[in-house]
Amino acid sequence: MVGETFSAIMGSGATFGNKDSPVPIMQIGKPGESGHIEWSDMIVQTQGATPGAIVIQYNLNSDRGSGVWDVHTRIGGSKGTNLQVAQCPATVGSVNQQCMAAHTNVHVTKGANGAYFENNWFWTADHDLDDARSTQISIFTGRGLHIEAQNVWLWANGVEHHALYQYQVSHSQSCNMAIQAKANK
Repeated sequence: MVGETFSAIMGSGATFGNKDSPVPIMQIGKPGESGHIEWSDMIVQTQGATPGAIVIQYNLNSDRGSGVWDVHTRIGGSKGTNLQVAQCPATVGSVNQQCMAAHTNVHVTKGANGAYFENNWFWTADHDLDDARSTQISIFTGRGLHIEAQNVWLWANGVEHHALYQYQVSHSQSCNMAIQAKANK
């Protein structure tokens, strides 16, 4: 599946309303399935309060050459999300329930062995991209990238602005991460 100029997929509504029973917006394979995927050039996002959304859930036991390239999660901070400065102004010490935007950005589950991710950005907005002043906003997403699978490869990925963690690797073996950093001059 290849997007065109970063095609967007957006999850919204009551299906994603229960933080105690999260549901994926995009599900790659069902638990226990094996197969091949090539996915690139897309954005997956939420609209409004979706505290029970798992933005991307990767379940597929993948073969070599299978993966996700240039697929990004962008939670809030852009037109159409209903998670901009008008709805979610910056706050300190309080949480606007309408700005609870996702349970988890990306979950690579126990059976998703062989998952490959390259050049992906899993971002919860900390500012409004469509505001001329790039005004700070307060959107709440619980978890960034959670990996439980074996033989996972991450190359040049970024995970930002999640409340509980950015990266969490648990019960995994052979999880290979290469992160590129640019030195300040």
